[in-house]
Amino acid sequence: MNLDIFRAYDIRGVFGVDFEPKDFYRIACAYTDCFQPKTVAVGHDVREHSPELWQQVASGFQDSGVDVLNLGRISTDMLYFAVVHYQMDGGIVITASHNPAASNGMKLVGQHAAPISADTGLFTVRDAVERGTSFARQNGHCQGSLWGISFLDAYLSHLSSFVDLRGLSEKQIVLNTNSGLAGQIADRLLVETPIQVCQRLFTEPDGNFSRIPGGRPDPLRPENRKLTTAAVQQTGADLAVAWDADADRCFFFDETGTFIEGCYITALLAEKLLRRQRGGVIFDPRAVWAVEHAVVSNKGRPILSRCGHSFIKAGMRESQALFGGEASGHYYFRDNFYADNGMIPFLLVLEYLSVNGMSLAEVVNELIASTRYEWLKVIRKLIIEYAR
Repeated sequence: MNLDIFRAYDIRGVFGVDFEPKDFYRIACAYTDCFQPKTVAVGHDVREHSPELWQQVASGFQDSGVDVLNLGRISTDMLYFAVVHYQMDGGIVITASHNPAASNGMKLVGQHAAPISADTGLFTVRDAVERGTSFARQNGHCQGSLWGISFLDAYLSHLSSFVDLRGLSEKQIVLNTNSGLAGQIADRLLVETPIQVCQRLFTEPDGNFSRIPGGRPDPLRPENRKLTTAAVQQTGADLAVAWDADADRCFFFDETGTFIEGCYITALLAEKLLRRQRGGVIFDPRAVWAVEHAVVSNKGRPILSRCGHSFIKAGMRESQALFGGEASGHYYFRDNFYADNGMIPFLLVLEYLSVNGMSLAEVVNELIASTRYEWLKVIRKLIIEYAR
């Protein structure tokens, strides 16, 4: 195993080059040695070799005496929900997010879906793998159990609690789900709403990502964005929404097909949530101008964080922030266990546009105008201070 697959936030490498399936067994044993869980939830994404890797992880846990909840094929944010909903001691999802099909890896969480990253134990797991610590632990322990459960309805109910689906107004939208599972979840959420999907891009799960340009299920890649933009322009849709393959990041395009930067979606969501309830909003430096103005204008508490989801999540928990957003398309919610989710922003943006009767371009143009005004105030202040 190439130990460089242990990265700051997750484990990721090329299947058959950086790791073999049996290495994932070793990682599950090392996780057990480091965190001593009694129960874990394990799921996997759509990649063709993910089920084989899932089996190795599940076996590693079971042989270490840990009971395993089989989540099956899931999005990453479904793992967070399941760990909290079923009060598990931790969990793993087999995924390489938006990387090509040859790649794979895993994201690890502990109790309450708290992320296991370099700062919170991931490198400790790496070191245990390197030492081969207690891999024979199974010899003195009872075999852990394995059971499965259908939890999609519970997950959909959780997502629906963030909005009034009955209050959504009629809209035509384009969905680009990059051959992951987001399309199936979105369809279930919209079934009783007046929202119509006028075009679908890559909505059938495909573990090879063979129909996506370059085989990269990443909505930020220029060739991928061009397809989404063209779909909006060809259909006259009101907006488009795109997710990466593991569906934990969410991106928006307005009615002209223009890609909307994550800082403006963060500002929009902050405004909407703060109108319901006061609280803190955490964001990274790439989003500072648009978001800070939206937060202060709505009597919220702006909190600046370092970039990276482990820092955002830690900051969310420490400050008990209401909401967090990154320019990278990750959005975090206190009422979602301080975890990120790719479906909640989708629903909240639809509700925002329905309630305000505005198009997405109109909303963003207002945010840009207010941000430009804030820039001018700062520049004027600097000029005055410099003149002194």
